[in-house]
Amino acid sequence: MPDPIIDAQVTAAAAVAEALLPISAMPLEKAILAAELARLGTYTPETIATIWNPATCPAVLLPWLAWAVSVDVWDAAWPESIQRAVIAAAPGVHRIKGARKALTSALAAMTVDCQITEWWQREPVGRRGTFDVIAFARTSLYDDARLLDAKTIAAIDQTIRRAKPKSRVYTLAVGALAAGSIGVSGTATAELRGRVDARAGFRPKRTITLGLAATGTAQIHVRLDMRAT
Repeated sequence: MPDPIIDAQVTAAAAVAEALLPISAMPLEKAILAAELARLGTYTPETIATIWNPATCPAVLLPWLAWAVSVDVWDAAWPESIQRAVIAAAPGVHRIKGARKALTSALAAMTVDCQITEWWQREPVGRRGTFDVIAFARTSLYDDARLLDAKTIAAIDQTIRRAKPKSRVYTLAVGALAAGSIGVSGTATAELRGRVDARAGFRPKRTITLGLAATGTAQIHVRLDMRAT
């Protein structure tokens, strides 16, 4: 038996889909969007406005909002808080892409701190037009609680590549900063060296895994030095 409430939701969703999609949209595209909107509930102009706000957008629509604002590096496996932060930072990053601030802002949205050293700031002075990045992950990008792994390294590297000036070459040192119980006192340091290949991606010779308990106050510095090709 027809449900008038559901019928009203479907009708409203179809109207919203018609308004949101371009004139050239195919009937199938309109039907898919209408079905998704109907599943999420009735949308009024007020609720539609929340979709464009990364702080209030329903979690299920975040990938589409990321696409709409041209997020350069995205992973649906990231925590929701990081997804929202990356989306919020995207417009500002695009406005100043190629500038130092674009790089630091893009990484900060992923809870990654970074230090940038230009060629003329090195001792001795480096090759003209190059720069060094030291990036430290403060929280895990993935639910497996690893602060630094191949996926995180790849995300950091790709974020730098998309935000930096196209003509600039850089070296990258990736690390993790965390407080936790590691069974030792003071500071623990680990170092691994490898190369970044833009075509093949980064493949470390061995995996770095930090599984920290939420106790203690030891500071961890894990540094991975890489050179961009």
